[in-house]
Amino acid sequence: MRRNRFLLFFAVALVGLTSGGCTRTPFTPNVARTEEPALAVPSGGERAPEAVRSPLAQPQSGDAGTPAPPAVSSYRPYTKDAYEQAKAEGRPILLYFYANWCPLCADQEPKVVELFRRPDIADWGVAAFRVNYNDSDTDSDERDLAAEFGVNYQHTFFTFDRSGKQVWRATGTQSPTQLRSRLEAIR
Repeated sequence: MRRNRFLLFFAVALVGLTSGGCTRTPFTPNVARTEEPALAVPSGGERAPEAVRSPLAQPQSGDAGTPAPPAVSSYRPYTKDAYEQAKAEGRPILLYFYANWCPLCADQEPKVVELFRRPDIADWGVAAFRVNYNDSDTDSDERDLAAEFGVNYQHTFFTFDRSGKQVWRATGTQSPTQLRSRLEAIR
C-alpha cells in the first residue's frame, strides 16, 4: 500500500516536471515602472553590477568587449503610446505577453531579442513589444491590452499585418525559425 502511494506521488511529480508549462500565479501588485528595464537588485538592497542587464537593453559599443550589432532592435517593452503609433503608421506588429516569474518566458526572451537584432529582420519594419502579463511589472495599459485580446496565459504571441489584422496567435515556446516565419508572413 505504501509503495503504491509512493509510485502515485512519483508519477504525479514526473508529469508535473515534464509538462513543460508555466503555471499561472496570483497577480502581484504593480511596482513603479521606469522607461528602461531595471537592473536586478540583490537582497541586500544594493544595485547589481552594471554587467547584469535586461536582454532588452540596447548593447553599446564596448559592452563586455564586443562591438554593437549592426542593427538596433525594434523589440522593446510595451507602452501604449508606442503601440498606438506603430498601428497608426501601418507597421506590422508582434506582441509577446511575458511574465517575469515564468521560466519559459525567461528562456524565450533572449531568443526574441537576438532575432530582432538581426539586420534583415530590422529592415522589415516590424514593431515588436514585450507586454508584461500578470507579473510585478504589469501596468493598467498592459492589463487592458491582455483583456482586449483575451490573453489568459503568459508566453503568448500575436502578430498583426500592416492593416492591423491579427494573423497569428500562439501560446508556448517558439523557435527563432518559427518566429522568423511568422514575421515573414506580416512584413
